[in-house]
Amino acid sequence: MITVPDDLGRSACTREQLEKMPVFVARHPAELTPETLHPSYRPRASVYELSLNGRAFKALEALGVRTVGELVTTPRERLMDQWGFGPRSLGILHDELRRFLLDRAGQSAPGVDLSSFSQLVRSLIRLTSPEPRDRDVLEKRLGLDDAGIWSLGRLAEKYGLTRERIRQIESANLETMALRARREVFADLWQHVLDVVTEAGRRCTLDYAAGEVTHRLRWPRRPNRKALAKVLDLHPEIRADIRSGTVQRW
Repeated sequence: MITVPDDLGRSACTREQLEKMPVFVARHPAELTPETLHPSYRPRASVYELSLNGRAFKALEALGVRTVGELVTTPRERLMDQWGFGPRSLGILHDELRRFLLDRAGQSAPGVDLSSFSQLVRSLIRLTSPEPRDRDVLEKRLGLDDAGIWSLGRLAEKYGLTRERIRQIESANLETMALRARREVFADLWQHVLDVVTEAGRRCTLDYAAGEVTHRLRWPRRPNRKALAKVLDLHPEIRADIRSGTVQRW
């Protein structure tokens, strides 16, 4: 079994190095050498930092592949043998790996304000939603100002839309936010949340998670439980349930 190097970030990887990985070509991991796996591959990064489709994630889960290091040493045939994983899913995976590994993604984006939960979420909204109305809907549905969380009805009245239309705007933008948050904006937040939940036995209360993350990131105050639950649900490894007040790692 090959040992993936841990001394990361010495220089950028090349397309040629990437395309020698087993996931791109048919070869067994034992044929690789330590030099083949470039340090900038970030082998310990979670595969959930990649923006993949549902079929690709199901295939990786079935194989027990949880990190990028494990993924790039997985022969292509093992992926293609998984039910529902075909050429289209493989193409999506290849494109995403190229972006993730060649572009050095997976770190918090420049300009992200980590000083508080509200500022962190506003950073993501600003990077995700170009329309002022959509940004306003998200900020108010997440309760980022002193007025608290706005109801669908209140926002519908403000913009002259139906409650269902406001819900659609919120849902569509949250879905877009999820893809960007996995890799660019919330890298530091995800690591702290995953650590907290894992240390608690993979399940804890929302209040406990909020308190621990607030302490570790030195935020001036705890985030709203409902807002925090919505944000945590952006990560496919995390399930936050506002009704039971729990958060768990899948």
